[in-house]
Amino acid sequence: MKRLSATQYAAVLHRVYHDAELAQRPVVVTAFVRWLQRSRALSLTPRIIAAIQRLEDRAAGQTRVKITSAREIKPESLNQQLASILGPVIIEAKTDTSLLGGLRLQIADAIIDSTIATRLNRLQTHLSSQ
Repeated sequence: MKRLSATQYAAVLHRVYHDAELAQRPVVVTAFVRWLQRSRALSLTPRIIAAIQRLEDRAAGQTRVKITSAREIKPESLNQQLASILGPVIIEAKTDTSLLGGLRLQIADAIIDSTIATRLNRLQTHLSSQ
């Protein structure tokens, strides 16, 4: 039997969960977790959760943007700019001082990395290959 991907598991749970009556939703989730366990797919749980989050965001007409920067930024400062391009956005911001500077944006499965750490790593790779 072919193993399902995290996205396929997420689509199944999303559909069944939303079709279920409110009182039955905990039962649906419990049965789903047992199914994952029987299918030996519990390791996919983080990716399933991320896929469900994307489905929920899409259903709400929103785009989730994860921003990582070397210094603390205020998501409100980027919200308007990103919303003008992507429509309604949910911004998750975090700080990682190892980036040295710049930003890393993750929008769905796409990553835009303009951090100084990445640029230095690319430069080092380029120089060492010559």
